[in-house]
Parts: sequence; C-alpha cells; structure tokens
Amino acid sequence: MDIFLVALAYLYVFFIILISEGLRRKLGLSTEITRKSIHLFAGLSVIFILWFSHVVYPLVVAGGLGLLTAYQFLKKERGIFSQAMIGEEYGKSKLHAYGPLYYIVSIFLLVLLFFSSYKDVAIVSTFVMAWGDGAAAIIGKRAKKRHTLISKDKSLEGSLAMFIFGFIGALAGELLVKSFQATQFSVPTLLIISLAVSVIATVVEFISVGPAKPFDNFTVPFSVAAALFTIRLLFLKN
Repeated sequence: MDIFLVALAYLYVFFIILISEGLRRKLGLSTEITRKSIHLFAGLSVIFILWFSHVVYPLVVAGGLGLLTAYQFLKKERGIFSQAMIGEEYGKSKLHAYGPLYYIVSIFLLVLLFFSSYKDVAIVSTFVMAWGDGAAAIIGKRAKKRHTLISKDKSLEGSLAMFIFGFIGALAGELLVKSFQATQFSVPTLLIISLAVSVIATVVEFISVGPAKPFDNFTVPFSVAAALFTIRLLFLKN
C-alpha cells in the first residue's frame, strides 16, 4: 500500500504539472500561470500522509521531487518540467525562481517534524501555503491598491486574498483530518483556529519583504505550524 501511495503521489504531482503546462502552451499564457497552478494544487498531495504507515515514504516523495526540481536548475536544456517549475522568473530573480524548490523543502520538513504525532499540523500548514500564498501572488500582481507602509510590492487585494484563501485552506485541512481521524476539536473550535492561523499567515506574508520576500514558502507555513503546534500543546496540557 505504501509503495502504491508513493506512486500515486508522484502521478498526481506530474499530472498537475503536465495539465497546467499543456493548457499554458495551448492558450499562450505566461509560465507564471503554470507555477501558480502547481503552487495551488500540487501541495494538496500532502494529504497522502494520512495513509502512509511510516514517515520514510512521504519523505521519498518530497525528497525525490526536490532533487528533480534542483536538477532542473542545473541543466541547460529547458523541457516541460523545467519550464513549468522554473519559468520566466529565473531571468528576473534567481532567489525567487527557486520558489518551487523552497515549496518542496518546506513540505519535506513539515512532514519530517509532524508526521509522528501531528499530521494535521503538516497538512494545514501546507494548505495555507498552497492556497493562501498562491492566491495572494495571483491576485496581488493584478491589484491596483498598493501598500505603502512596508512595501509597494504588497497590495490590499493580495493581503485580503491571503487571508480568505488561507482561512479556506486551513479549515479544509482541519475538516479533512477530522473526517479521517478522531480529533479533540469541535467544528466551531476548528473555525476559530483556522481564523487565527489565517490572520498569522497574512501578517507574516505581509511583512515578508526585502531579503525575506523570496522565502515566504518557508515563513508562511512554519509560522502557521508553530501556531498550530502551540495551540495543540496548550489544549492537551489543559
């Protein structure tokens, strides 16, 4: 079953990449569309950890994808996978272009840290990163109302998208885990938790500017994970 799930996880991620890149080429869209489609949907593969019997199997998935992505940055040729994962960003900002690699490394670390006792933390943190940060990037680039207090690169619309979709991602992850595993939290409590972590994620994404801007695939999910882990420790203690 574990080997089957590993294969299924790989197939799911490659399916997202191929479909996104195929549609992009057919419609003549920017490679940014493919990158954000992957950002929004590929991370959902983290739900497979609910069925893996040992942490080594999801780490094989994330580790393999990470190595494959790193290889794309090293090779000179540009194929479907490299166009999808790297795209046009490499010529603009190399640190930002490595976003897909940071994304995979974040999931790898979240699974490694929380697989044993807190699978929900890994899943919810990834969902918030995938949906919240992904939506913020897509909507924010098309926004007109720019923040001026911290950075002109941020927008009111982007922050609002981060909050709304981060909340949806957090709640979806919490309810998904609750449907498969018995949890100590009621649905109203999960609503409050999801609201709290979406606020935290929005603030962290908002202040991720300057040198920290390319690394929001680390700052957002790990701030959410820290908040969720703290909530669970306090709940269990009480």
